[in-house]
Amino acid sequence: MKLEHLYLIPWDIQDGTYLEFYNGRIDPRFSATVRGKPAEWDLEFVGDSFQLPLEGHGFLSQKDPLSERYFAQDRVVSHGYKISQCKDPELMMLFHFLIPILHPRKPSYIPVKWANTVIASWSGEREINWAFIMHKVIQDEVRALGPKKLCYLPSYLAQLYAYGDCQLVIERHHRVMVRRVIKEVYGTSEDELTDEEEATYEEIEEESTEVPLEDYGETEGGDQSFLHELRSAT
Repeated sequence: MKLEHLYLIPWDIQDGTYLEFYNGRIDPRFSATVRGKPAEWDLEFVGDSFQLPLEGHGFLSQKDPLSERYFAQDRVVSHGYKISQCKDPELMMLFHFLIPILHPRKPSYIPVKWANTVIASWSGEREINWAFIMHKVIQDEVRALGPKKLCYLPSYLAQLYAYGDCQLVIERHHRVMVRRVIKEVYGTSEDELTDEEEATYEEIEEESTEVPLEDYGETEGGDQSFLHELRSAT
């Protein structure tokens, strides 16, 4: 499916600093970068940032019957299938991971076109242009920005800005710490931390004798729940 890199990305980033551009605040230090510039988050940039394929099909039609045999109940018209009703355990685990990323506003249900698309990729029936799909997810989140509206965008921007080398220091510290824990928990060897990330981690370790770990990443709207959850798994 070529989605391996998604397993190494922190998906619980909520720091309010990522959304400052929405209020017209763009740090002048990053004026020459993609920070706070949705128009520059094009398909190629998104694909490269998330290491997703740029070639293949887009969504399969919701009229395609491909997904019907994988679910124990009929779909709900307004939501799609309930993920917990998937009859294939491996596929259900994949849905539980992917759908909160690709369809974050209703993570317990999978729309029919999403089900068909994921199953086609998982079964090897079709190559899917995941960069196109991730680009749509991000742009939909940008359009949904508004006062007092629940926003999932920071998790995606953390990855875009890390790739675009335009993170704030506190954002970089927060993200590198979580990625390091992910690496230690899951023992991955396919995507080692970059030299810059290793240096950041060493810097944090040196400072940790004076500053509690929980203080890193606690910007306005920050959240450490994902980090604590991963810690508890060790």
